[in-house]
Amino acid sequence: MPLRFDVWMHNALYDPKRGYYSRRIETVGGRGDFTTAPILSDALAHAIGKWAYRAMQETGARDLIEIGPGNGTLAKAVWKSLPWIRRRKTRLHLVETSAPLEKQQRELLGDKVIWHKNPATALEACDGKAVIYSNELVDAFPCRRFEHTAGGWREIAVEFNRQGRVNEILMDVDELPESSIFQRDFPSVQRIEIHESYRKWLEGWLPLWKAGRMLTIDYGAEAKDLYPRQPDGSMRAYLLQERL
Repeated sequence: MPLRFDVWMHNALYDPKRGYYSRRIETVGGRGDFTTAPILSDALAHAIGKWAYRAMQETGARDLIEIGPGNGTLAKAVWKSLPWIRRRKTRLHLVETSAPLEKQQRELLGDKVIWHKNPATALEACDGKAVIYSNELVDAFPCRRFEHTAGGWREIAVEFNRQGRVNEILMDVDELPESSIFQRDFPSVQRIEIHESYRKWLEGWLPLWKAGRMLTIDYGAEAKDLYPRQPDGSMRAYLLQERL
């Protein structure tokens, strides 16, 4: 039976037994499948540390939350970049769903951190008042993919053949998700991505956030600049530092 692409992507990344983040991932960096900026330099951590220090001063929050902290390198460097008097007043929280990554974080950070499985429990521990940041988090959320055809938009799904290989197919769409991207004029065969899962995730916990600041760092471009260069869409995957 065909699976909508975002369902297949969620299973590939987060299935409890076979998902990449649940089972396989051991490290981020030279020996892993991909590298993030904090692995290469402390510059990003110093910038986030300055932002967090100012944000906590201006809002009165004493809790700092990182969502999706990878192997913990960024959190450690951000924490060290805070003035010592601020560190004495601050509680550091990490939101992590991956057991292998949480293990790495605990080995790196010890007892300096309070761990949570989702932002809702982290905010409950902070009474809803916190400074929140994330780096390269959004691109790990499953996305829905669509292709513009002569007959309108169709949704990309995957199915397994008899040999167990994955094939892409196009499905009819009963109702398009909310997005301004569908208002743009695209040529036929153009493929696009919609992060519906990220929007729903935000809507699930944002009502619990009473005060503070939030910083979300990721890469990308505006649709008008991105898609004309990439008719197959912006979906990317990496294995052993090589793009698949």
